[in-house]
Amino acid sequence: MDFGDLVQVREAAQRFLTKSLDAGVRVAIFTASGKPLLEFTNDREKLRGAIAQLHFDARFAIRECPRLPAYFAQMVLDDVATSSLPKGTSRASSSSAASDPGADPVTAINQDDPIKLAEVIAGRQRCPADPGNPDADIQSRARNAIFQNHLGVEVTLTALGNLVQRMAQTPGGERTIAMLSSGFFDRNSQYKLDQLIDRALRSNVVVNTLDARGLVAEESFADLAEVALTPEIQVRIDEMNHRAMKIAADPLSEVAQGTGGVFVENSNDMEGGLAKISEIQAPEYVLGFSPENLKEDGKFHSLHVKLLASGHFTLQARRGYFGPQKAGPAGDAEREKMESALFTQDQISGLPIHVRTASSKAGENSATLSVTVDADMQSVRFLKQDGRNSDDITLTVVVFDSDGNYITARQQTTKLRLTDVALQNLRRGGGETSVDLTLPTGTYLVRAVLGESASSQVGAASQSVRIP
Repeated sequence: MDFGDLVQVREAAQRFLTKSLDAGVRVAIFTASGKPLLEFTNDREKLRGAIAQLHFDARFAIRECPRLPAYFAQMVLDDVATSSLPKGTSRASSSSAASDPGADPVTAINQDDPIKLAEVIAGRQRCPADPGNPDADIQSRARNAIFQNHLGVEVTLTALGNLVQRMAQTPGGERTIAMLSSGFFDRNSQYKLDQLIDRALRSNVVVNTLDARGLVAEESFADLAEVALTPEIQVRIDEMNHRAMKIAADPLSEVAQGTGGVFVENSNDMEGGLAKISEIQAPEYVLGFSPENLKEDGKFHSLHVKLLASGHFTLQARRGYFGPQKAGPAGDAEREKMESALFTQDQISGLPIHVRTASSKAGENSATLSVTVDADMQSVRFLKQDGRNSDDITLTVVVFDSDGNYITARQQTTKLRLTDVALQNLRRGGGETSVDLTLPTGTYLVRAVLGESASSQVGAASQSVRIP
């Protein structure tokens, strides 16, 4: 949730506890970290105390500049993937600004080009950029925004999945989770969301959801841009913002609809919304089926369910389901290996690495943390392509607080295309790559994972860091 959403929900929850909670109901309060603020109880004073402790957690805030919604950043990457421009061609050369040095770069761009729109926003947000290749710079920032967002969504879905499993083992026949969230978007987590719905259904756990944004009053992206944009560009950016806000609510709707729950949205009556999602939903009939000749294709299969009988019935059904997955492509396996390495504390020496950190003051209560990784490249098998030794090296740095909660992350990929002499020098001296992160003062655990694509080796190491 955003800070403003959290304050609104916290106040409504206190009022709801005072006036509406049934005496016989036992409640526990969990957060996205998976740690309970309070175990199951019907003690209202303990519940009120726990709710008062809820605070804004900045670990889900995208720290990348420019500040782009995840959906907008995904559009940038999709545009790159589908671009028909020749390899190495700069998009700047395709705009009229290139032929007219006096043209306003804001009005000269193609308003349907996400990369150029992001560059405009970056300029208005005063984000330092690479003047030599602004397109590549924006693409790199968009990739990091998507990566940080993905980790945040994964943490949330994992916590919710663990809570479903926990509820399945709780005594009593009626088990309800009331989930409050401002919504989220992550295209790569749809399969995990479907698995979560499936587990809840089999465990007789209903998930009710409430959109904590209430009656959504969409702010103009001009506020993020800090400087007024031209009407044409502003309209296009606002359309993207509208779509981003709408699509963020889809997972909340899907998990409620799929588990037989209630989804409350577009209402500023948070107290009334809490009452709705805290009610026990007891469907009279639960129907299921086993698909015949189900292929292990990992594809999404839509479902359409309708009632033939007339009467006062309410019908809810999940939108569809994913078929079982075979072993995915090599790229998927490599990504899963990297993500698995991120959330363990074990030293992984498939690719031996050494981590160094240094901090410098960035503000009154913050610092820039530089994380440098030295890698032993002796065992790496490079691919020979066009007379060069090729490999892609990806460094991912994740920061956890002293309680083990995910704070932020940074990822960057270096494409190595080396001559034989350069490769020999690299093997003798090792490879070095680094990333910078801005963090408030505190004590952290820094987890660095280095992976390379040619031979799929991974190295990982952790280091404790204190920023005074």
